[in-house]
Amino acid sequence: KPFGQTHSLGQCPHASIMELHDAVEERIDTISALSSRSGPSTMRPPHVVQRSSTDPCMTRHVFTPPSDEPMQASSDSGIQCRKRWRPLGSKRQPLSFTLNWTLSNIPIRAPRETFLCCICLENVSRAKRLVMHRCGRDSHGSCADCLHTYLRLRIDEARVDELKCPLAGDDGCEALATEKELRQWLSHEVCEKIERFKRMQADPKLRACPGCSRLCTPDTNQDGAIIAEMCCPDCGAEFCYYHSNAHARGTEACLEYERQTVKQQMFDAGVYGTKPCPACSFPTEKMSGCNHMTCKCKTHWCWVCGEVLDNVGWHYNPANPNGCMQFQDELGTRCDSRLMLVCKMVSIPAVLMAVIFVALFLLLLLLLLPVPAMTCFRDIGFKIWIAIASFLVACPFLAFALVWATFGLLVWVLLLPCGVGEVHLHFLLGVPFMTALAIGESMIGHDRAVAAATGTS
Repeated sequence: KPFGQTHSLGQCPHASIMELHDAVEERIDTISALSSRSGPSTMRPPHVVQRSSTDPCMTRHVFTPPSDEPMQASSDSGIQCRKRWRPLGSKRQPLSFTLNWTLSNIPIRAPRETFLCCICLENVSRAKRLVMHRCGRDSHGSCADCLHTYLRLRIDEARVDELKCPLAGDDGCEALATEKELRQWLSHEVCEKIERFKRMQADPKLRACPGCSRLCTPDTNQDGAIIAEMCCPDCGAEFCYYHSNAHARGTEACLEYERQTVKQQMFDAGVYGTKPCPACSFPTEKMSGCNHMTCKCKTHWCWVCGEVLDNVGWHYNPANPNGCMQFQDELGTRCDSRLMLVCKMVSIPAVLMAVIFVALFLLLLLLLLPVPAMTCFRDIGFKIWIAIASFLVACPFLAFALVWATFGLLVWVLLLPCGVGEVHLHFLLGVPFMTALAIGESMIGHDRAVAAATGTS
């Protein structure tokens, strides 16, 4: 109503106050809406002011969403947009009050069940957990995305016979993914790649056509030798059995390409320090780590001497006079080699003591066998079993290693006039540990021995 209009004493002044308040509120909202059109982030939703039917001095702001939206919407977190009454003409509450009121009205949901993915080590919803059927261990479960990536990377590396559980080797697990699981988890193209690699492993003579990728079988002459020139029966592409389409067709072009490849390998060996695999001649560059190399053709060979390793543990055993050192660089001169042989002869007592400690550890495992039996051979039982035996052997073994390190340092000082270097010192100090690691490699394999020595799984 107009500001100058008056009311009689019998009339309640609340009506004029309420109408005035409504007019002011609508005017303020109109000005705010017009000023907020320049910035979309500050726009306010349209709303109207409603008065309570029970108390005329109470009002509320009712937001009016578009026709296709509900009056009350629920967010993903479960928080509902509710309407709140406030006294007519009262000031707006501070932000802290509004925040406390909002938090007090948030409905509490039950916690979501999660599990620890063994690949990414993140807590993921149980609904996304995948476990190989042949494994069946809940602790070996992984989320779907991680397991799909893990399997796809192994397939891209042509390791189709190693599609094992991500924690294979732990708790005695050697589970392989079944064909049904692979078709369920992976795409059709990846499954076809698996079949392709399996065919190539079954018949190493198959070669992929560079044009259509069909697997072709080479022709042979009367002596059974392979004819290098091949032709795809589907697309008619001509390529070499040994080098695919890297050079033109013909024997002379093939020989010239071989010569250029040898020159490039020699250049890379001089610049990058690469060495060829003794089995497949694939150039290999050592970045770091031990001297035990594993080629993509699954050949184990030594970086120092370049020989194929039939027994990794014995080759790197300090007691082997013709062996190499696993964690040291190769020796430069013949004098260094002779001094290393002297160090190995001096270290024979340390090697024998390390063998005794390993035998004592195995004996303790046998005597403590009732420990895992008491837990029905569960994982925790095996861990306690190995931990007790390791603790009982580790204390005297470390004491012996400390005594031997003092003796080895004295021997190295005495051999200084002969020209011993840092490599010989490292060998003398680490003989007990290198012997134990070499025995472990001979018994359980290189990967597991290194994992046990470093405390990783």
